Amino acid sequence: MSKSNGEDKDEEDDDVLSTIIQESITNGRRRENHDAKYDKTSRRIVSLSLGTTISAPFDYHWELSPRIQRLDALESLTVTFCRRLPQELVSLRKLNKLTLIGCKRFFAFPSFDFFREMDRCAMLQELRIVGIVPMIPPYIIPQIATSKHLKVLQFSFHANTIEEEELFLRGLTRSDIQFISSLTELI
Repeated sequence: MSKSNGEDKDEEDDDVLSTIIQESITNGRRRENHDAKYDKTSRRIVSLSLGTTISAPFDYHWELSPRIQRLDALESLTVTFCRRLPQELVSLRKLNKLTLIGCKRFFAFPSFDFFREMDRCAMLQELRIVGIVPMIPPYIIPQIATSKHLKVLQFSFHANTIEEEELFLRGLTRSDIQFISSLTELI
């Protein structure tokens, strides 16, 4: 029996997801956690939550595989306990929601212009960064300043000084911030 085109895409996304999990989370001592949601019509992955469980030791944070770019129908991505994002995320043109949770050993975003590049090739409308230590780098505010479609912005500070938080929040009052007119929720 031949497969329909949608089924081929479904299998392709499933294969890509399997490879991403293998390449990203390879330490057997961690418990993998992933959840994928599919578009009913195309059977492509449109929402993905990927990471390790909270019971996993923090010393074993993982890096997201660059193959994430193959999931080109992806609209929402939640990453937990990750230490590095691949530059290839900017190629996900449909991505409109990015959530980073519990990335306590987060090294850095892929490049200084990561969010500028995200805004050029994606419709990023929701950015949530929760529980990243050390503090979210101050350069993120200038990067997201040019985002024209951002509706939800959430930052959660853990173990930072009041001065560090104030410095970060002062960046939100910049005159060049373009998402002020589209922002509906600031957390």
